[in-house]
Amino acid sequence: MVFWVAGFFARNIADIRPLFQWMPLLMIFLVAALTMRSWSEEQRSGTLESLLTSPVAPLKLVLGKFVAMLSLVALALLLTLPLPLTVSFMGPLDWGPVMGVMSPRCF
Repeated sequence: MVFWVAGFFARNIADIRPLFQWMPLLMIFLVAALTMRSWSEEQRSGTLESLLTSPVAPLKLVLGKFVAMLSLVALALLLTLPLPLTVSFMGPLDWGPVMGVMSPRCF
């Protein structure tokens, strides 16, 4: 797990720095796994041929896959929001770094 509770309480500071230290590495693997799997799943299930021969432009297919994966990664980031909310109840939390991680520029 990327957030160690013992380390959080030992420092006696209300921040989520350990999560932010591992977030870029986790996002690299998450985004790579999601994007590669989306096309390989199409090929494995046999629907890639029908997609490529459909009257839809290949650019629209790629953009559709991109938007779908972008929304899935945004959902994954949104699901980490309860952690800073919980920490903010324990003490004063600096929301700047939290919003920096949650911003669209991270994608």
